[in-house]
Amino acid sequence: MSQISTHGTGSKSAASGAQEAELRTLIRIAWAVGIVLFVAYAWRVRDRVLYGTNDFPTFYAGAKLAGTAALYDEAANYALQGQSFGAVVRDVYFTRPAFYALLLKPLGWLPYLGAYWVWQAVNVLALIWFLALFSARFRALVAIAALSGPLYSMLVNGQDVALILLFLGSSLLCLRNGRPFAAGLLLSLCAIKPHLVFALPLVLVVRREWRALAGLALGGAVLTAMSFAAGGVHWLSDYAALLSHPGLHQHGSYGLRTAVEGLGLSGLKWALATAGVCAMPALWIAWRSEATDLALAYAIPFSLLGGFHVYMHDLALLLVTCAIAAAYQKRVIQIASAASVGGPLGFLTPPWSLLPLAAVAGTAFWQAQRAIRLDQPEGRIRVTSD
Repeated sequence: MSQISTHGTGSKSAASGAQEAELRTLIRIAWAVGIVLFVAYAWRVRDRVLYGTNDFPTFYAGAKLAGTAALYDEAANYALQGQSFGAVVRDVYFTRPAFYALLLKPLGWLPYLGAYWVWQAVNVLALIWFLALFSARFRALVAIAALSGPLYSMLVNGQDVALILLFLGSSLLCLRNGRPFAAGLLLSLCAIKPHLVFALPLVLVVRREWRALAGLALGGAVLTAMSFAAGGVHWLSDYAALLSHPGLHQHGSYGLRTAVEGLGLSGLKWALATAGVCAMPALWIAWRSEATDLALAYAIPFSLLGGFHVYMHDLALLLVTCAIAAAYQKRVIQIASAASVGGPLGFLTPPWSLLPLAAVAGTAFWQAQRAIRLDQPEGRIRVTSD
């Protein structure tokens, strides 16, 4: 009997080793293909990528103008661009909460091009850190990231979505590991782009995660104080005025905003209505989910759908949905989110980009409803995977 048992164990080990070797090979292939695709994607705008004449002036302006009354002044932002690299990138100026300018301050101590490459390195390191947090349990995440159009867009445009990936992914892991207060603190840092995660604090309320909400409240209070320090006593009104600038929203959003405005329903009240409509199913899912980190992961596509200013690079947040779904063996939503962020679907632009994003949200709703059906008393079972 012992010989049979040993032989069976050896066969399983050999099969596991073969699968691991095959996965490593697939990941290497994905990275090789990804490098080729990224170079092809970036080549057409290579001057913008090499010299930082993309979205990086947004962050450099925040770093240089933090603590001044000119932080949200469009003319001052443009003047700084002319001084920094001898040109002006229209409709690119500091558009984030004022506390972020204070966090970016060290970039302002460097010349423009040096600050740009430090910025890109910081975001690449944040992406690597995020992947390291999840890849041990879900190795395929690395391959999905390597083929991700939203991540290519992040690097080409000098954007900071990798930082939100890291903060959001770390927050959900803290919840999973029984550290809700730390999770709330980390979630508060996602306020660098609050419209991408607007539904997540509401999920915490529905789930009665009071310690996480306490951490979120403390983090929010500190960031608010930093905002007054960076932007002055009138920063909030200045910020609100800037957000209403039509140049800020001239490009089609990857969420529902573009479709809603296409029906002639524009303005703040319709933006809020769109966000509210998208938040409701996320909260219903949160009420029925078996774990808070899973409920938050499900809420991400709904936040992206309802966000008023969502672009290709922002869809990289679906990597968090994919990773958490994999941890709970929710294979349908895992596949849907992976397909939407990695591969051909990740390169779709409006209006077609709305289809995979809506499919992820719809899949989350369907999967939650299916779990409820199979959890009825007469069924006497609790299904947590497909």
